[in-house]
Amino acid sequence: MQERGYKLSHERNHAALEFHHARPGTKSFQLDLRSLSNRSWERVLEESVKCILVCGNCHAEVHNPGCEIRSVAAERTNIKETLQGQPGAGAY
Repeated sequence: MQERGYKLSHERNHAALEFHHARPGTKSFQLDLRSLSNRSWERVLEESVKCILVCGNCHAEVHNPGCEIRSVAAERTNIKETLQGQPGAGAY
């Protein structure tokens, strides 16, 4: 897991783990409850081989790299500075 840059920080509780397609171009379907309900076990196993397990938080970070707290805080500061002094800007 570490060699790919992902952490498996919730390895004590399988409920916190999610499947992540390491190569999105090979993805045939998501491995979630809705899409699994109408698939054969063989198809599910074939798809799971394309995935790695990551904790839910790490999975969200992989798919949303621009949402780091520092990035959001910096963007909020930029918006606040831009709005200061404009009529009707109010408290941000």
